[in-house]
Amino acid sequence: MKEALKEVIRFLFEEVKVVHSSHALENLASGKVMLKNNMVYEGTLQKEVQTNICGITDRVIYSILREEWDE
Repeated sequence: MKEALKEVIRFLFEEVKVVHSSHALENLASGKVMLKNNMVYEGTLQKEVQTNICGITDRVIYSILREEWDE
């Protein structure tokens, strides 16, 4: 998954110019993949996302700046 996200980030910087992502609070594995790709934890929005498994839950947000990606 790390390699897949790395390619998505590359594409977004080249085509969209901005990268941010999020996951449901209970999905810790997604957060680990984001951190492994040098994304930065930005914050948590309370009761912000509906999931099939957890119902309404918190959304954890990450981002990465172009200069952080280039390092």
